[in-house]
Amino acid sequence: MSECIIKRKNQGSALVGRIAAIVGYVLLAILLCVLIIALAPPPLFVPLFLIAAAFVALVVFVTWKFLCVEYEIVIGNGELCASAIYGRSVTRRLLSVTIKDISEIGVYDDQAYERLCSMSLQKNTLCISSLSAPLIYYALYDNGKDRCVLYFETNERGMSILKQDNPSAFKQNRSTR
Repeated sequence: MSECIIKRKNQGSALVGRIAAIVGYVLLAILLCVLIIALAPPPLFVPLFLIAAAFVALVVFVTWKFLCVEYEIVIGNGELCASAIYGRSVTRRLLSVTIKDISEIGVYDDQAYERLCSMSLQKNTLCISSLSAPLIYYALYDNGKDRCVLYFETNERGMSILKQDNPSAFKQNRSTR
């Protein structure tokens, strides 16, 4: 069994999401302060400011973990499982596919990019740290009704298990990213 944790880097849309969340938190705090000053009588300012601060802290606590994502790839017992871990506490299973049901596994490079773009894929699942990661693999599979692809990173042990369980699925690529 091979288990690999991949931390998503703060680049591109992940970075934009974090910046937008911080701006949203600040704007929420300012809006609540303005509403308190405009609508509340002065003797209630302090308790309402404390309630507003607690509310903003609760919003930050509940939402920030969804901006800190790690991916867990588990390869073993004949299955490839991918999960998203939010804030190191909330785990959501993204997919679980039998290794024998994977039709193609390979290194994601320029040739693979062109071929995958020409296919009509219904579902793309990304479990990578960034698009500039040194070695990204892809796995094509059918989930019953849709043709899907998983982009993932794993270690040598994980790749050896995949090669052992489904050697016919491996695609040999000549160029590297």
